[in-house]
Amino acid sequence: MNVKVRFLREEERNYIRERDVWSPVNPLALFYRHMFEEELTRLFRRERLDLAGKKIVEAGCGYGEKTRLLIELGAEPENVCGFDADPEALGRAARTVKGPVFNQADGVTLPYPNDAFDVAVLFLYMSVLEPGNVRPQAANEITRVLRAGGYILWYDTMEKGGGYLWGLEPEEIQKLFPGYEPALHRFGLQHRWATRIVYKSFEAARLLARAGPAKSHVIGILKQKF
Repeated sequence: MNVKVRFLREEERNYIRERDVWSPVNPLALFYRHMFEEELTRLFRRERLDLAGKKIVEAGCGYGEKTRLLIELGAEPENVCGFDADPEALGRAARTVKGPVFNQADGVTLPYPNDAFDVAVLFLYMSVLEPGNVRPQAANEITRVLRAGGYILWYDTMEKGGGYLWGLEPEEIQKLFPGYEPALHRFGLQHRWATRIVYKSFEAARLLARAGPAKSHVIGILKQKF
């Protein structure tokens, strides 16, 4: 019986190895998704957020995974616009999420008029933009399309990924949006620890994320100053 269990576990590991690290069947991807959704629902309760009737723009919408989540949280599909630089990702988003309008854009120049939206959703967006001129320009475009009283929903990594990922600390976020008052919260577990623990014990990784100092992400809201 023990031999059979070990065989099945090895088969499972092979199945996972054959797929992308962020595939939904990968425990690491599931771990980060659980952490994010748990913290996001806490944010909604804490801030008493209601997306119904709001015009929403989602930056870096990708395949539309988080677009679907926004709709589950009350956003009306016809009030949601998403943009991304990847046309293949946008095509998949349009096929799987019905209602929102998806546009191809690099973030530096957005195809929307001034004051078009009530909410800007920046989930894992700024960390993939280079910290030089691109990131401030993208931040300026987000603030341009937000109308008075609008706010930014933020979720991103603090980790640096060696040439393709430039995480942001809360202080860096505040500098990008000087006209906004941030209410940000650190959470999660750094990737180097998560990859060591998640595959052995999902629950142990969750406990370390809650109690440990190695936080990986920032989530929160940025409201306009008046």
